[in-house]
Amino acid sequence: MKLLLKLSVVFFVILTGCQKPTEKIEKGTPISPYLFGQNLWLTDKAEGRKGYIQESLWDKVEASGAKIIRIGGNGYEHKMPSMDTLEMWVKTIKKIGAEPLFQVSRLESASRAAELVKHFNQNDSLKIKYWSIGNEPYGMAKWSIDTISTMIKTYSIAMKAVDPDIKIFIPDGASYYNDLYEALLLSDEKSVAGRAPNGYWYIDGVSFHTYPNGKDYTRADVIFNSVDKVRGQILSLKEDVEASNIKYNRTGGCCACLGLNRI
Repeated sequence: MKLLLKLSVVFFVILTGCQKPTEKIEKGTPISPYLFGQNLWLTDKAEGRKGYIQESLWDKVEASGAKIIRIGGNGYEHKMPSMDTLEMWVKTIKKIGAEPLFQVSRLESASRAAELVKHFNQNDSLKIKYWSIGNEPYGMAKWSIDTISTMIKTYSIAMKAVDPDIKIFIPDGASYYNDLYEALLLSDEKSVAGRAPNGYWYIDGVSFHTYPNGKDYTRADVIFNSVDKVRGQILSLKEDVEASNIKYNRTGGCCACLGLNRI
């Protein structure tokens, strides 16, 4: 188990309710089965270095109780694994009782993303419900918010034209950048939280990555400081999501979700 923890990346999905922040909740909010998951990374040579994925780890992932497994990362942006490999992963994920979350590359095209949705979702044994578009497009990647917004809309329209029932999470920023997330959720010009011309919601949830500790850190950083930092980021994004749900009248099952992906 020590090996698994050393080599794995954690994935959390936190479903936000549609209650107003001041509304009294009489009963406990149900916890999503996807609260804890796993990142399927790193494939061998995917980023010019040795990969960590081993068949021997699947039993340990199953035993951990993870219910969602993300297929994605920086390497997949530049070189997607072969279709045979992707199919094997999807089948294995389903075999251990989890759901795949499949990242399409922002460096390819919307038509290619749609082809992937069609390939997997026309087959019940490979069908994927959760999808994401790109990996860490803001910050080091230096994509503008305008470019990211346009890319998400273009990809979403193409992907949901193939299967309108899929759930799309965006933008998997390298951190919680309030200017990026507020624009994508609340800006009249750049928001992707509303409906597309085809009537479908562009996106179904937002997620971000966080790396709270640098190369040098103490036990206190891990136990206290990093936890406070991540909590603050989650609460800030939660406010953005709730405001966006109100602005676009997203209620019930249409509410956008919040995810912390990769910590």
